[in-house]
Amino acid sequence: MRNVVVVLVTLGLAACAGWGGMARSPRALLASNDHAALAAWYEQDAAHLREHAAEMKALAEEYKKAPGTGPGPGFHEGLPPKVDLVEHCEILAEMYTKAAEKADAMARAHRNAKR
Repeated sequence: MRNVVVVLVTLGLAACAGWGGMARSPRALLASNDHAALAAWYEQDAAHLREHAAEMKALAEEYKKAPGTGPGPGFHEGLPPKVDLVEHCEILAEMYTKAAEKADAMARAHRNAKR
């Protein structure tokens, strides 16, 4: 279970690393005791994670339509035959979805803390 949490947190942080929509870091917001801003930060994080989940679900569907070739001709060339890209995408979609749910819970907690 601990490994799953570590992976989810890592995915959440990795997803946010390249996204400029979050101006202040959550550590800075926590240090300033700004629960309203933390709630908004986690809400944005959840939305971003849901976008990633939707992208992975769509990619899995593309792989299902053309197994072995992917969205374009020769897409899988050079990959080992045991790589199951449909399963890979579905697992990532599930992980992103769970991470979004955790971010929603954190947003609720911070929203309630500011009261």
